[in-house]
Amino acid sequence: MKSIENIEKNQLYHSILQHAGDIIFLLTLEGDIVYANEQAVNSYGYTKEELLSLSIFNLRSPVNQFIAHEQFEKAKTEGILFTTAHYRKDGSSFPVEVKSIIIDDNGKKFVISIIRDISERLKNQEEIQRLAYIVENSQDAIFCKTLDGIITSWNKGAENIFGYSKDEVLGKSTKILLPEENYYKIEAAMKKLLKYVTIEHYETTILKKDGNLTTVSIALSPILDISGTLIGASIIARDISTQNEALKTIKTISNALESSSSAVLITDVNGTLEYVNNKFEAITGYKKQEVLGLNVKILNSGKHDKKYFESMWKAIKNGYEWNGEFCNKKKDGSLFWCSASISPVKDDTGKITNFLSVTEDITDKKILTEELIMKNNELENTLALLKEAQMHLVQEDKMASVGQLSAGIAHEINNPLGFVSSNFNTLKKYVYKLKEYIFEIKKLKHVLETSNLPSLSSEIEKINKLEEKNKLNYIMADLEDLYKDTEDGLNRIKKIVVTLKNFAHESTNDSFEDYSLNEGIEDTLIIAKNELKYNTAVNTDLLDTLPLIKANPSEINQVLLNIIINSSHAIKEKNLEDSEFFGEITISTWNDIGHVYCCIKDNGIGIKQENLTKVFNPFFTTKPVGKGTGLGLSISYDIIVNKHKGDIKIDSIFKKGTTITITLPINEEKS
Repeated sequence: MKSIENIEKNQLYHSILQHAGDIIFLLTLEGDIVYANEQAVNSYGYTKEELLSLSIFNLRSPVNQFIAHEQFEKAKTEGILFTTAHYRKDGSSFPVEVKSIIIDDNGKKFVISIIRDISERLKNQEEIQRLAYIVENSQDAIFCKTLDGIITSWNKGAENIFGYSKDEVLGKSTKILLPEENYYKIEAAMKKLLKYVTIEHYETTILKKDGNLTTVSIALSPILDISGTLIGASIIARDISTQNEALKTIKTISNALESSSSAVLITDVNGTLEYVNNKFEAITGYKKQEVLGLNVKILNSGKHDKKYFESMWKAIKNGYEWNGEFCNKKKDGSLFWCSASISPVKDDTGKITNFLSVTEDITDKKILTEELIMKNNELENTLALLKEAQMHLVQEDKMASVGQLSAGIAHEINNPLGFVSSNFNTLKKYVYKLKEYIFEIKKLKHVLETSNLPSLSSEIEKINKLEEKNKLNYIMADLEDLYKDTEDGLNRIKKIVVTLKNFAHESTNDSFEDYSLNEGIEDTLIIAKNELKYNTAVNTDLLDTLPLIKANPSEINQVLLNIIINSSHAIKEKNLEDSEFFGEITISTWNDIGHVYCCIKDNGIGIKQENLTKVFNPFFTTKPVGKGTGLGLSISYDIIVNKHKGDIKIDSIFKKGTTITITLPINEEKS
């Protein structure tokens, strides 16, 4: 074609078109490509011959053909500038900006299209938009100012930190943002920008809209125009007040950890050491730089089995705190005991990221504990010996009381034993006489069997005389009385002996059983009867319905005997002062819902007021030497109060008498 030939003939035009940076097509009014420059060949991947066989519509998407024809029609009438996508030979697309106009070449009309690949431009625009979005939505304050301090831009972060909206600050001086003393410091820093130096991490105090001050970290960067001339500065301000507080808190925590009297370790989830404090160094002998990055197993002494560690790891990996003791090994190989509390450290999602161990050296405590255990064992052995000695003392006190009463008890046994012995001698005589009589009867029987009847009367006469001589009728009548008296005497002896045996019995354990307090009182009075009967009248008022209690019978009987013997001694002492005096002991029992009570009251010499607080002390006695052990009331107090969880109270008026009240719980199990 002539126009194309003219272009190719004109070397200047041809060179310009061929080396242009844009794609240039010459199109017929039907859209056929009749000329394509070198940039077109390079951009589409077709050869020049292939391009000249195509229509401009072949470079557009099949779905956009209608729009492509509309745009081409507009280009033929008034020209058009638009953006679209063109497709290469390999099917890939790229964005283009198309400017098409119609030209007239000596009456022949063509459409010339200048097409620019705008891939890089769009990419830059996207980057600019992305950066603009980041700036606008940054939590940091980002704004620009001129060299004379006039604010020219203002993002949302600036609004949040300073409290001013964009409309309130644009065109205003930065003086409103700073305290007066800080403004001039910032202006001094601005002079560095004249040397095109960026200022970073400049910490200062700003003035917010509400008048409050806050600390920020500022970065100042120069803004240059196209010629490279400094025209202003961009400022990034970050509110670090919260950060500073956090850093202060972290510093405090760090100081606390380093000053802690306990060793603190932080490991990852596999046990690799990430932090140790000063105390760790002091306890283990390792320096921080020696152990960080190593596994905590370096402390393993081999004293614990595999299961011990498995239980620990199972607990902390499941999110639980573990507390226990380790025998660990120091750097020098020596062993030490520590008490450890290990806790999992979790992130915001609840995932375990680390383990925190707070460890205390308890080696000295462990040694002390072992010594205490040994001493405790010794004390327990000593206590056992003391308890055994106490049991012997109690038994000896009991036997001492029995010993004091032994003469009277013997007298009590001798009385029935005397008439039993006398009855036995009489019975022997009676039996002899009965045997003699029976012998004669047998002779009579023989005579009757072998003799004539006349001799019978003679034998009968002889039997009658023998019967009269031996007073057989009296013997037969007296035998029943003898048997009754003898049986009664034997029963009295038996009861005294049984009571004495039970009382003197040494208890081998502290077992409690059902116990009748009334029966205990009656048995004790049998033991003490001869001690009392010559100078004391005993009156009893025992409640018939008194309930059984849980108690040690032997011990309670001992308490009763101790008190009754003390009353007897007090009465005898008073009798020495007044020979006409006759003592009286009154014993009464009663109960309420939870307790039984026994009151033993005498009218003996009584106890002086200054001695009332001492009567329950071991070995305290007001009796002459050899008259008592001083253990009676002390043992009684221990039995009633400590062993039976009861109470014993004493009231006394000197020269008037003493009243002792015993309280015992009904269902108290052994202490």
